Amino acid sequence: SSSKQDWLPWSLLLLSLTYDTRAFYVPGVAPINFHQNDPVEIKAVKLTSSRTQLPYEYYSLPFCQPSKITYKAENLGKRKERTGS
Repeated sequence: SSSKQDWLPWSLLLLSLTYDTRAFYVPGVAPINFHQNDPVEIKAVKLTSSRTQLPYEYYSLPFCQPSKITYKAENLGKRKERTGS
């Protein structure tokens, strides 16, 4: 029982230090801070169903649609990076 009491404060301290974790860091991608009502650029290459493997139009799903949609062409480097080949 004494050893449990010794570990309890340390466990609570460790738990309190890790509690406020809100995101993770991906190496090579700089974090961006957003504020309320800031525009967020979404880059969706494709959406497919995990059940049927059929592609979906991005805005056929219940996402907020902007007033203007801009489609950007993907360059060869980005395509290779995404497919891993």
